[in-house]
Amino acid sequence: MSRQFEVTNGEPALTIDPDSIERWLAHMDEASGYDIPEGSLGIAFVDVETCCRLHSDFFNDPTQTDVMTFPGDPEDNHAGDIAICPSVAEECRIDEGTTFREELSLYLVHAWLHLAGLDDKDSCSVKEMRVAESIVMKQLKEKSLLLAVDWTNSE
Repeated sequence: MSRQFEVTNGEPALTIDPDSIERWLAHMDEASGYDIPEGSLGIAFVDVETCCRLHSDFFNDPTQTDVMTFPGDPEDNHAGDIAICPSVAEECRIDEGTTFREELSLYLVHAWLHLAGLDDKDSCSVKEMRVAESIVMKQLKEKSLLLAVDWTNSE
């Protein structure tokens, strides 16, 4: 299946290799074991200000967050939209003991899993989400399919 997708980079400090996202999506659609609805997918990498505005507008919480998932409309052949804040990945990667690439890839995996029907609203579903994240991240690492991204902070 060849999924239509659009990637928007609204974070000046982020550099993305678009081919890595295409390879990532192909794997997720064909071999991840977690299916999302058919249709197009929007992926936006947003700055902190945009992240806080979206989080406030759609989740009634004005604080920054790592990733937000917005289900699509099957009648419009749209699987959904994902908004990721790379700044959070850069801040969290050290505490998490990961690289920036791993952390940002994890956020995209997390959003995909939400679109696939998993949630993290209670302790049981959080455990299920963490297991699924671990499975998919292992697949991505084994196949060298982590996102090819770079963070250049000019501060």
